[in-house]
Amino acid sequence: MSRVLRFEDFAAAETSAPADADAATLAAEYARGHADGLAVGREGQVEDLISALRMAATQAQEQAEMREQAISETLEAVTPVLKAVTALLCAKPSALIVETVIGELQRLCRAGIPATCQIAGPVELIESLRRRIDLLGLEGIRLIPGEINEITFEHGRIAIDPNEITQRLDRLLGEASTDEER
Repeated sequence: MSRVLRFEDFAAAETSAPADADAATLAAEYARGHADGLAVGREGQVEDLISALRMAATQAQEQAEMREQAISETLEAVTPVLKAVTALLCAKPSALIVETVIGELQRLCRAGIPATCQIAGPVELIESLRRRIDLLGLEGIRLIPGEINEITFEHGRIAIDPNEITQRLDRLLGEASTDEER
């Protein structure tokens, strides 16, 4: 079609709705137009919703990446300190061992269980335990100087190896920092 024909068509007389259109037809056409308008509106809303969801997913991914980076940096900064603290605690564990053993012996005595056992350990540990046991007036505890930290009861034995504790803690710290790096 040429432009001239369009102008001629545009300029043509307006046609009116057919006179025979009844109320039911008009109502049906109104309903169809309304439904078409709702569909177009929903389509726009769905597109807006999809866009908002994509933006939220992108932000969530960015936040997860920032969190991972913060965890990694924190572990990187804290791990050497934790390893140093672990090494210090395990280098001179006698104070911790003394407090733990005395606490358990007191708990047994309060429960009415006779605290009969044999405790072996370095001389420094044994002397410290001896002083505390004498102060508490506990009997039935045999102290033996030796190379290893060990408590032997009637039905069992507890061995405390500071080197093993240090190695386990180092391994756990190493695993924690490796897990977070992945």
